[in-house]
Amino acid sequence: MPIIQAAHLEQLVTDIFLAASASSDEARIVATHLVEANLAGHDSHGVIRVPQYTDAIKAGLLRPGAPMEVVHQTATTAVLD
Repeated sequence: MPIIQAAHLEQLVTDIFLAASASSDEARIVATHLVEANLAGHDSHGVIRVPQYTDAIKAGLLRPGAPMEVVHQTATTAVLD
């Protein structure tokens, strides 16, 4: 199995999200968190999700750049609209 450096993988994932119409900030933030999930050993929450996210963008289920508003927040949870 090939070994891919985390920084290279993060840039690749960022580029994929940029191509899927995410802003540079959104693409970088999501890519960073996905790669960090892999590095923490949580592979099911890592870059394996990239195709799912890009499919959801294509289907209109995720909208890059959509505004978010915190509707309700506690010390451990938040409801966003």
